[in-house]
Amino acid sequence: MFTLLPILVLNQVSQF
Repeated sequence: MFTLLPILVLNQVSQF
């Protein structure tokens, strides 16, 4: 489950 955290964070940072 903790593996999904970095993916979501990277997606948010990618938008910026």
